[in-house]
Amino acid sequence: MVNQPLLLLGVLAFSQIIHAAEVKPAGDQPLPLPKTLVIPKFRSLVKIDGNLRESPWTKAAVIKPLRFNDGATPGAEETEVRLWYNDQALYLGWICQDTNIQATMTNRDSHLWEEEVVELFITPSELTRYYEFQWNPLATPFDAIVKNELDPQGKSKNYHFDATFTATNLTAAVVVKGSIGDSSDRDEGWQVEVMIPFSVFGPVPPKPKDVWRGNFFRISRGTNLAPQYFSWSPTRSAWFHQPDRFGKLEFGN
Repeated sequence: MVNQPLLLLGVLAFSQIIHAAEVKPAGDQPLPLPKTLVIPKFRSLVKIDGNLRESPWTKAAVIKPLRFNDGATPGAEETEVRLWYNDQALYLGWICQDTNIQATMTNRDSHLWEEEVVELFITPSELTRYYEFQWNPLATPFDAIVKNELDPQGKSKNYHFDATFTATNLTAAVVVKGSIGDSSDRDEGWQVEVMIPFSVFGPVPPKPKDVWRGNFFRISRGTNLAPQYFSWSPTRSAWFHQPDRFGKLEFGN
C-alpha cells in the first residue's frame, strides 16, 4: 500500500478526509494534561473468546467512560476499556453499549472507521511512529504502523499509515449481544477481547515502571444517526491522530 508513492498519496488524502469529519474543534479552552493509567500485571493465561469472564478481567485497569472527542461530555453510549498484562502480552477488553449494532466489513485492513469500530493507538517510544489497531463488531481487524509529522509544538501536521504491517500472533474475539445490521430491534452491545504479543512491538517486553503512550477511541453509528466519536484523552481536533494527546500507560508490578 505505502510502497507505491502515488497510491500512498491517495490513501493519505482519503484518510485525512475521513478523519477530518470526526469532530469539530471545540473552543479555545485549554485541554487537561494527558491521563495516566497503571496497567496491572498478572501471571494468568486466558482464553480469547470475547467473554471477559476470567479473574484478570475483574482486576484489570478500567477506563470509563470515554468522552466525546471534544472533551465535553461522556459518550451517549457507554464504553468501558479494561487492560492488564503478563510477561508475554498486553490484554485489552472493550465493552460497548450499542442499541443498533452496524458492521459489514469482513476483510482485514478495511476502512473500519467508516462504520462502527474500537481503536487503540500505542507506542513504546517516540510519538512520531506508533501502532494503530482497530476491531469492528464482526471481529474484523485493522493493524497499521502510523508515521506522524509533528510541528514544533508537537501537533500533527500530516500522517500516513502502512497497512501492509501485520501484527503476528495477535488474537481477538468478539461477542455480540444483539443483531448486526438489523435496525428493527434494540441491541444490548458488543465486547472485544484482544491479546497483543509484546513481540509485535520489539524484542524487549516492558518492565514494571516502564511508560508507553497510547489512546483509546470508539466510533458509534446507527441508522439515520450522525456518527459519534469517543476518546479516552480527547484530541479536540479534526482527527484522532494527535499523539501529543496520548495518555501515559505505566506497566505495574
